[in-house]
Amino acid sequence: MKLIDYVKDKKKFIVYYFFMMIFISMIFFLSNSQQDKLSNIVYINLVGLIFTGIYILSEYLGKKDLYKEIEDITQSDKPNLIKFSSKFSNNELKLFIRLFNHLQENNKINIEKLYDEKKEYEDFIVSWVHEIKLHIATSKLILSNSNVNTNEYLVDKIEDEIMKIDNYVEQVLYYSRIDTFSNDYFIEEIEVSKFIKGIIKKYAKIFINKKIKVKVFNSKEYIHSDIKWISYIVEQIIYNSLKYTDENGCISIDFEEDNLEKRLIIKDNGIGIASQDINRVFDKGFTGSIGRKYYKSTGMGLYLSNKMAKKLGHDILIKSKEGYYTKVSIIFYKVDMYNIL
Repeated sequence: MKLIDYVKDKKKFIVYYFFMMIFISMIFFLSNSQQDKLSNIVYINLVGLIFTGIYILSEYLGKKDLYKEIEDITQSDKPNLIKFSSKFSNNELKLFIRLFNHLQENNKINIEKLYDEKKEYEDFIVSWVHEIKLHIATSKLILSNSNVNTNEYLVDKIEDEIMKIDNYVEQVLYYSRIDTFSNDYFIEEIEVSKFIKGIIKKYAKIFINKKIKVKVFNSKEYIHSDIKWISYIVEQIIYNSLKYTDENGCISIDFEEDNLEKRLIIKDNGIGIASQDINRVFDKGFTGSIGRKYYKSTGMGLYLSNKMAKKLGHDILIKSKEGYYTKVSIIFYKVDMYNIL
């Protein structure tokens, strides 16, 4: 900071000084002796000007080095104001420095969080692209062997690959929109069995090919949620059950209700979840020992489902015993818990 800039910062003090001098001058002007009046006016103004100049200059020189340091650090890539707080004698300035440091730390945390999210997103996209390319390559391989297989076989296998690609495309779409969820939801009363049957119909081919029985409650039950998002949540859970249930298995879908909540329960008699993995199934990118052993997975399905459920005001609970069953309960609270974030 230059001296002229410092003087500009003191313009209010300078204006005050001149008004003070005018007032003093008027007092002396009203004195009795005409000769004394003139000499006193000149003397007071001269002395006042000298002392004011000394005051401004001494204050500037006392903080010149500090201002230079601040100018240097504002041009730095990593500014840090912490070390300057002790150099200010003005308590108000110290308070502002503390505020700036606090904002700087928060900004640093937010940047690190954004960087981590960006890295996770990049990792997910790389994994997602790899899976899509794998299914495209499989489709090409199936078509290249068209001379040795029937048309029905080719259509059947291509449909399988298209369904898998479609699931991955849906996953990345929902993943990209999860942070803007509050702009894209509509809570309404939904008949549960209606959208459940639609999901079962979508995966009917897998049910048939693996000879998996499905049992769905018959009563008309209703929940309050967003049809699009809750359908995706339930679809992910049913699809997981289909993947990890062996042939001739069974998937049951039940509905329970009490005074506090409604529960949609999806249970299978598949391979289950390892006990050491049960508390981590909702972590982003977590596939678990079962997922790595039996199927290649992005580990995003349950993560997205749980995050969406929380935003809708629902909860997801999972119980499982490895080698016996997995039971997933989606809880719809009857109280007003739709605190959309």
